Amino acid sequence: MYCPEWLGSDVVRIIRHVGRSPCTSFTPELLRNLCLHISLLFGFEIGPRHYSFELGKLSIWFQDLLKLVEAKDNDLVIVLDNLDALRCAPNNQASILGWLPWNLPPNVHIVCSVSEEEEKDLESSKDKDLH
Repeated sequence: MYCPEWLGSDVVRIIRHVGRSPCTSFTPELLRNLCLHISLLFGFEIGPRHYSFELGKLSIWFQDLLKLVEAKDNDLVIVLDNLDALRCAPNNQASILGWLPWNLPPNVHIVCSVSEEEEKDLESSKDKDLH
C-alpha cells in the first residue's frame, strides 16, 4: 500500500476485508473490532464500558478514539474493502453506515471500496431518487 509515499513514514494502517469473517460481517462487530484495534495500536485505555455491542455506544467510542488519534504524530489509515458486504439487524438497516464520521481529524483517513455490482445498484437508486 502506498501510504508511506503519500503520508510519510509514520502511518498506522488497519485493513478490513468486510464479510470475510464474523468480526467483519456485521456493523457492531466490525466497529467494535476497529475500536479495539485502534486502542491497542495507540495504547488507549480499554475499560469495562467498552465491552458493549450496542451500536450507539460503539459509534461514540469510535469518534472518541479518532479524536485521541488526532493528538498523535502518526497518520491512521483505515481501509474497509468490500463495504457493501456489511450487514446489520433487519430492524436497524439505517445504521449500516451511520457510524462512519462525516468529519475526520487531519491525520485520520478512511478508504472504502464497494464491488462494481453494488456500485451500479447505488448509482441506479440515486438516479431513481432524483426523478
